[in-house]
Amino acid sequence: MSRRGVIKRCLGAFMMLIAIGVLQGCRDEEESESREKVSTYKVVVLAEESEAIHWIRTGNMAERNIAEGQRGLERQVRLELTVVAKGDEEMMEYVEGIVDDTSVVAIVGPTTSGMAERVARALQGSKKIMISPSATRVEYQRKFADEGNIWNLSQSDIVQIEIMLYQAVTFSYSDVVLLTRGSVIEEGGDSFVDWFAYIAMELGLKVGGIMKYSTPEELEEHVRTLCSEEDATSEDRMVIFNPGGVEDVEVFDATLLDEKEKAAGKLYYPLVMCTDAFSGLIPMSKLYNDDYEGLILYADPESGFGQAYRDRYGEDISDGEAQYYDALLMLSYALTYREEHGGDLQGAMKAVVGGREGKCGGWLPADISECYASLRAGKTPDLSGASGDWTFGGKANSSVEGTCYKHWKKHKDKLETLSYMSVNGGGRSISMKNVVDGLEKWVYELFEDTTKNVAYPYKDENWALIVDGSTSFSDYRFQADVMSMYQMLKKHGYRDDHIIVIAEDNIAYNPDNSEQGVIRTSKGGENVYSREAIDYQLSELTPADLGDIMAGRKSERLPKVVETDEQDNVFVFWSGHGSPGALYWGRKTISYGTMRKYLSDMRHRKLLMAVEACYSGGLGEACEGLPGVLMITAASPYETSKAAVWNKELQVYMTNGFTQGFMEAIKGNPKVVLRDLYYKLAETTTGSHVKVYNESVFGSVYKNDMGEWLERGGE
Repeated sequence: MSRRGVIKRCLGAFMMLIAIGVLQGCRDEEESESREKVSTYKVVVLAEESEAIHWIRTGNMAERNIAEGQRGLERQVRLELTVVAKGDEEMMEYVEGIVDDTSVVAIVGPTTSGMAERVARALQGSKKIMISPSATRVEYQRKFADEGNIWNLSQSDIVQIEIMLYQAVTFSYSDVVLLTRGSVIEEGGDSFVDWFAYIAMELGLKVGGIMKYSTPEELEEHVRTLCSEEDATSEDRMVIFNPGGVEDVEVFDATLLDEKEKAAGKLYYPLVMCTDAFSGLIPMSKLYNDDYEGLILYADPESGFGQAYRDRYGEDISDGEAQYYDALLMLSYALTYREEHGGDLQGAMKAVVGGREGKCGGWLPADISECYASLRAGKTPDLSGASGDWTFGGKANSSVEGTCYKHWKKHKDKLETLSYMSVNGGGRSISMKNVVDGLEKWVYELFEDTTKNVAYPYKDENWALIVDGSTSFSDYRFQADVMSMYQMLKKHGYRDDHIIVIAEDNIAYNPDNSEQGVIRTSKGGENVYSREAIDYQLSELTPADLGDIMAGRKSERLPKVVETDEQDNVFVFWSGHGSPGALYWGRKTISYGTMRKYLSDMRHRKLLMAVEACYSGGLGEACEGLPGVLMITAASPYETSKAAVWNKELQVYMTNGFTQGFMEAIKGNPKVVLRDLYYKLAETTTGSHVKVYNESVFGSVYKNDMGEWLERGGE
């Protein structure tokens, strides 16, 4: 045989071996695929229209990595994503159509707190899982914390607020201002309005103001004020800007440019620190000014997710995108766990994020393959992802304990990274629990030197005035608290002729009340309603009538008044809406100055007033110096107070957090020392900060207790 023939024969044999190998490889792969059982689950992703491109490509990346991370496992899960990027109303219509669709196992999103609250409300009573990457409003997270199917992969706005204000301290800005869209009474609350002033004061900063706007014209006026030489200098003031939409950013930017041009280089303006809402609303290339810094939700820098994303797509991740990736990854882990252990997806989610059997995390296929294998083997490791650790805090497990933010500065139409900031496990932690825990030292410091003894005459009788300043069924909680307070006083010996109750009496038999004649402060709790208790309907009285009732001025219209003298103790409980500078009286208001006059006209020995209202600390400040008066308020002068116990059947709150804590403290000890009462309220009231006023004039809160008002009542 020729040399050429030998080579040809050897080459043919070699090609045959390759063919056999290829066929064998195909056969092995087919056998491997036949051994693998893949379960596909439908997931709906709700995104803003501006986020759609980012969300689609990040979703595709997650799908690929989830599949690759399970390669070789006999049982695998896949996510089939449907991205829905529509306007709010169209999105809600879509959501309502899938609430009962059992083929859709979960919803990931929405990314804004307003829409997240609407979707969460639509899912009440359903077991369908919802995971929001970036819905951070405190009130939204708190309201749905007990639902069991609502999960949030970012901490509340409290974290962002403190990081911003801590920056002010770090860089020696002494004066801080909040500029935000909102109204005095706003459904869902405004986290920034609620917490900004409190945290600023705790950090020793001066609160230069809380500027709220609802129109472009109001925003323009605020910007011009902030840019005036008289009101702002670049060395001293930081403005936190929390826009409500694209138009707000455009108006702010254009007005700032206009002020600069008019000033011809002589303009004094503050540092503008923008919330995470800012950067996601408009491309930096469309802004005229470079004078912006801010925060966005970001990936854990150590995870490498941000760098890998930039290498692949040529741009940085957007606000909450790492949290979105993790939502998909977490969901796939929970589905894996459920396949092995059964039960519902809610239970699987809790088991997965609560696992502590060794560390297992990351986001690349090589990292997550170990996690899937552990879950299939019956273990529950301590998981983490692109955004960081997945430890969820609180008894409800509604949101993670650690969130990473990127501190950015606008530079040449891009966001230049200044630093990465997180409060998880170090630095200044600002979770709800840490805020409350931090109050302990502050409480002791506040009261430890309050030892002044004020001389009072012998006590004769106890009187009480209880007022509900609201009028609508949606304000169920205020009337419920008033009725509950009345029942408590009756149990402690008050006679009806020594209690005056003012309430509209439009809740118990309201057509919207499914339990006619019943008012409760908790689900299945005691019926606290008593028609006989109500002496005056709110709509029958004017604010001036209230002044006459408090001063003891009887008339044909006002047959029942507070008939006290200088030897009687008085307890005043006010429950209703408040605004900066006033308490609401139905649709009218009573200014703090007027309330101070009414209280000063009220004859008394000792007067304790508990105020359940937004911004109620302002009334406490207004009443400083009144002899024998101690005031406990549900909130500071700069924040709203918070409701508690949501009733999804009635679609109302049943009580308020401050009042609930007050009643529980009295039930536990009717003679609780006032200092301990305050501490209990500071510890249990979430979302606002309980305050005590005028203790230096009233006397030691260590030496006065609630027995002064609850013992020998009405003798």
